[in-house]
Amino acid sequence: MLVWALTRMVNVQGEETEEVATPEVDATMAVLDAGLATLDSLRGLTAEEGIDRIGEALKSAGLTRKSQLSTLAKLTAGMRCSWRMTAAWQGRDEGTPAMQVRGFAAWDCRPLGYWHRELPAEPVLPGQVDDTARLKLVRVDAKEVWQMITDLLPRTDEFASSPHPG
Repeated sequence: MLVWALTRMVNVQGEETEEVATPEVDATMAVLDAGLATLDSLRGLTAEEGIDRIGEALKSAGLTRKSQLSTLAKLTAGMRCSWRMTAAWQGRDEGTPAMQVRGFAAWDCRPLGYWHRELPAEPVLPGQVDDTARLKLVRVDAKEVWQMITDLLPRTDEFASSPHPG
C-alpha cells in the first residue's frame, strides 16, 4: 500500500510525452542555477522566447552541446515540480547496527516526461553540492518512477534484527 500511496502523492501518471533532443542531460549545477535564475524574467514572453532566454543563460554558463542545451532549456521552462524521496531505517553496516539511507530525485516536466536526477545522487547533505557539482538528468517513464519508489523501500533482510530478551 505504501508504494501506491507514494505514487499518488507525487501524481505519477503514464501518458504520451513529447520528443526532446536527447534523453540525457549532463552539465553542472552552475549551469542549472543559471537557467533557473532566468525564470523570473520570463513574464510577458512567449514560450519560445522564454526557452530561448533560458538557453542563452545555459550557454553562457558553459553548456555547449546543442541537443542538451535545447533539452535542458525546455525542461527548465516546463518543469511542473521536482521532488525527492528518501527512506531511512536501522540496518547494519558490515555487521554493526547503523542507519541506512536510500533516496532519489525526480523532475516532473510533463508533457516532456519524468526525469531522474542521477547526479548529484540522493541523499544530498547540506553543503555537499556546489556550482562545480555534476548534474545528470535521465528521462524515465512512469513505470521506471514506480520501480524507483519500490526499490527505495528496504527489504526485510536489510533491517537490523533487534536483540530478543533472554
